[in-house]
Amino acid sequence: MDYAAKLKDKTHLLLNSIIITFFYIIPILVFSPYLDKFYDTLDTTKSFIYIIFEVIFHLLTLVFFYNFINKTVSYLVNIYYTTFGSGKHKNDFNLIQQDILANFISSIILVGSQKNLIHRISYLTDMILNKEVNYLSGIRNEITKYF
Repeated sequence: MDYAAKLKDKTHLLLNSIIITFFYIIPILVFSPYLDKFYDTLDTTKSFIYIIFEVIFHLLTLVFFYNFINKTVSYLVNIYYTTFGSGKHKNDFNLIQQDILANFISSIILVGSQKNLIHRISYLTDMILNKEVNYLSGIRNEITKYF
């Protein structure tokens, strides 16, 4: 492989890093607080099941947002490589590692920045560990309140 081909490959890796950073990390850092504010703070007067449903809906919102960001970045990287690259980027080991690392880091940032979600989960955990919830009769009674 000559010097020009090596430089072209390194340029593609650098541009891929820029694309992933710009389209993964920055939108997550910008929109993550808004996703957190979309859900109210923890209200301890609400029932156990209601808080579980809030956690589930909060997680579903995060999954849809993360999936949208992931699909957008994959689409942009595919456009870039089919337009300017050799088209062999799907089998490139460095790009696969970089994509896995970007997914891992962005998912930690996304979930870690959800303060309301973390408070709800820790409250539910404390309730379960302190045995404040009777699993069989308590959950059955609370479900019948809503349905």
